[in-house]
Amino acid sequence: MEQAIPFLASLWLSAIYGSSKYATQIGWVYIITRSYYPFVFYYGLPYLLLSTVPGYACISALLYNVVYSINK
Repeated sequence: MEQAIPFLASLWLSAIYGSSKYATQIGWVYIITRSYYPFVFYYGLPYLLLSTVPGYACISALLYNVVYSINK
């Protein structure tokens, strides 16, 4: 839940100002990597990073898409 607002904001910004196809693909990757969070939460670190780090990378990629598209 802590990354829900940054993810949704970056997803919408990327879809509006960048490429909607790219935003859709990265959005699905984010959803898939977050879907197994409850399972890796049980095992703790370092397995928890298998769900959280790709999520952070997806948000970063979406924001990079927005910045790159605006500066084009």
